[in-house]
Amino acid sequence: MINSCRRYLSCDGTKTVWEQSEDIVKKKISSCIQLNDEYQSCFQRVREETEVPQTREFHFCEVFVFGKFDAFCNRLKKLLRLFECVQIHDSIISYQQEVLDELPYSLEDSINRMKSKDYDFLDHKDLHFDEDFAEVMKVFEEIQKSITNAFDEEFSSIKSTILSLKFLEKLALLSLPGANMNEKYFQVLREYKRELEDIRLLFRKFKQDPPLPRNYSPVAGKINWCRQLRNRIEEPLKILKDRCGVLDSDLGKKVLHKYKILHSVLAKYESEAHRHWFQEVTWNSFHGSIILFS
Repeated sequence: MINSCRRYLSCDGTKTVWEQSEDIVKKKISSCIQLNDEYQSCFQRVREETEVPQTREFHFCEVFVFGKFDAFCNRLKKLLRLFECVQIHDSIISYQQEVLDELPYSLEDSINRMKSKDYDFLDHKDLHFDEDFAEVMKVFEEIQKSITNAFDEEFSSIKSTILSLKFLEKLALLSLPGANMNEKYFQVLREYKRELEDIRLLFRKFKQDPPLPRNYSPVAGKINWCRQLRNRIEEPLKILKDRCGVLDSDLGKKVLHKYKILHSVLAKYESEAHRHWFQEVTWNSFHGSIILFS
């Protein structure tokens, strides 16, 4: 089966894994690993059936039966890991090229050195690959550490909740190991809680006489000001709701309760402003009609 998998992966020995489409190679590797899993599942089913009384005993050493195939699949999993690292690295380039340029090592160079070797990458008995793989992983971990530090530094400099959340959305697309995304979302959640309190105090201070944009009537100014405050508390929550578990935490429940109270107050304030505006317009229209027909 190992030889069949190697022929399948190398197109009957005509192409290396590096000379084929990455997506095709990854699908082939997954199929080979799945074959091994199914092979072992069949073995276990047959062994369980033979444990029934009056059936022929089924005694084989599993290490002897599966050891070579497991070792071969471990090699394939390392190849998958290399493809994954390259994909993550390519994603990083579009966001943090300047950080990569400053590093004294390159993942691309490390992998190219590996590709240039003349050993068979599908030969699980050849340990030269494992040495080169360990070297590539060491470089990748160093790159990951540098990039993570750069992102952490940029993240800590952002003071706005909504900007922090949009930054994390961008970071999540990279699937960067070690990014501690969950911890960062809870950090933003704590900041959002403080922001809710700031907006509550701001509303209480200026609700009677809010700052008015130029050429706005007092009522229109109140409505505009209130909607701006509502947007500031609504936008972060829309993003946080998509993060499973964040709002389900104890802190999340407290923040959600605080949000609902403040949102209700702002909605009532805007509704009252609309009512006053409607009364004012109705009164002016009625008063104008009396003057017109008097």
